[in-house]
Parts: sequence; structure tokens; C-alpha cells
Amino acid sequence: MPISGILWPRVDFFIAFIILMMAYYGFVPTIAIVLLQLFILLALATSLAVEL
Repeated sequence: MPISGILWPRVDFFIAFIILMMAYYGFVPTIAIVLLQLFILLALATSLAVEL
């Protein structure tokens, strides 16, 4: 069984759990949390470019 088949549902659950906890406790994400996703995407693209 590929590792992505095992790992992806756990990542999906973790993201959904974080969003649920944020909604439950009334936490509103700031712009820093939103921009963090862009920096993670930039790091992913950089590592992919180095690998290729």
C-alpha cells in the first residue's frame, strides 16, 4: 500500500480537527496564519526545484 494512501487521511483529519477547534473556541485566524500557507508552498516549490 502506498504511503500516500495511509498518510493523506491523517493529514486531512488533522486539518479538519484544527478548523473544528478554531470554530469551537471562536479563534479568528490572523493574516499571518493565512500567509503561512504561501510560505509553505514556496518552501515546497523550492525543494521540488532543487530535487529536479
